[in-house]
Amino acid sequence: MLDLNKIESIWQQNKSVEEAPINFEELKVQKVRESKDKLKSYFWLNVFTLITSFVLAIFSITFSIQYFENAPLFISSSILTIWFAYLFQGGVTQIKKQVSIDFSQGVVAVQKDLIDIHLSALILLRRSLLIIPFYFAFLLVIAESFFNIDLFAVGEPIWLISNLVLSLVFTVLTFFLYKRLQPEYIDNPLVKVLINGCGSQALDAARSLNDLKDITKK
Repeated sequence: MLDLNKIESIWQQNKSVEEAPINFEELKVQKVRESKDKLKSYFWLNVFTLITSFVLAIFSITFSIQYFENAPLFISSSILTIWFAYLFQGGVTQIKKQVSIDFSQGVVAVQKDLIDIHLSALILLRRSLLIIPFYFAFLLVIAESFFNIDLFAVGEPIWLISNLVLSLVFTVLTFFLYKRLQPEYIDNPLVKVLINGCGSQALDAARSLNDLKDITKK
């Protein structure tokens, strides 16, 4: 006589084996969608950076040409041009990295690409902070552009000296941040705060795929 309980148990086991690939594929589609959603805000941030830095680079180049004979204004606008060009290049690089990710690869390969974007964002942020000690360049260009005031020419010596001292203070602060913004300090609370929303999305996207990696190990 057939043991109905045994037959039902075997049937349930076979059913689980058949459904496993289907469930994994469903989970994979869901997790890939979550990963892509987490990257969207960073993608549009890079698009914004790309457009803004391009426009401002053109402006600063034009400003440099216009004030070629005024050394302080020319040097200031040249510094800004280099910075905007770096931001533009960084935006292009990050967008290319994002659109080139092939989510049909293995989980580990995709996570590697996402972590590469995260580390690249960290390096981009690290180098972009080098503009902080040159804040006075922004003041000179903005004052001349919008108020037609040459701050370097009309500024009192004591005011110019105080800005020089402040620039030195910012140099020390920038050096500290530059040393901290490195891959080995990626879990440092300060680093997390600085990079939050500026590349942290890629790491979140990589972590969202951990469930898939755990399943493939089983």
